[in-house]
Amino acid sequence: EVYKVSVSEAKMARDLISRTLGIDLADPPAIMFGSLIQAVKEKKVGKDDVILANITGGGYNALRKNDFRLEASLYIDCKKENAVTAIQKNISILFREVR
Repeated sequence: EVYKVSVSEAKMARDLISRTLGIDLADPPAIMFGSLIQAVKEKKVGKDDVILANITGGGYNALRKNDFRLEASLYIDCKKENAVTAIQKNISILFREVR
């Protein structure tokens, strides 16, 4: 099934998830939840059905509110170093700094 979700339906779904789960959504999951609401209303989804949702965006508003910023940069000079090794090394350093 494919559902057409209006901007207002996506906003309504976003607000519902925000109120019930306490997270803010990016646009794609807001649209997905708008579709899911339509499917439930049309009885295409039953109470015992299992839905797997990839929810992205949870936390952007909290980050803005707390003025939390994480800046990351990764520059690799492939002439001077092996690119794969350099990427692995730099990513592990980046994640150590985040923790």
